[in-house]
Amino acid sequence: EPKFNDGDGFLVESCGGGGWGSALERDPNLVCDDVIDEYVTLVGARHDYGVVIDPATMTVQSEATTRERKALVAARAVDPQWIAQGRKRTLARAGVDTDSAPTACDSKS
Repeated sequence: EPKFNDGDGFLVESCGGGGWGSALERDPNLVCDDVIDEYVTLVGARHDYGVVIDPATMTVQSEATTRERKALVAARAVDPQWIAQGRKRTLARAGVDTDSAPTACDSKS
């Protein structure tokens, strides 16, 4: 177990930070840059940001992106558990027992 003293510093690097606002409003070209730089996968670009990228040319497919984003907005609007379920999927991929992990919608009394 690491020990820290007053004045110690540490660095945590992660990809795909929390961001600000809806991921579906992020500039598709910036998402494409993140895919090229290997911060985001092609699947992640589509699933999380609604950005469709041609894997052969690594360019944003504008019309397909518009359709994908509309579909994701509609799907997420009717599923209020979408964020909580996304968190559970992330925890499951990390090997965390999701049956006992609280969701974002859980409240503590």
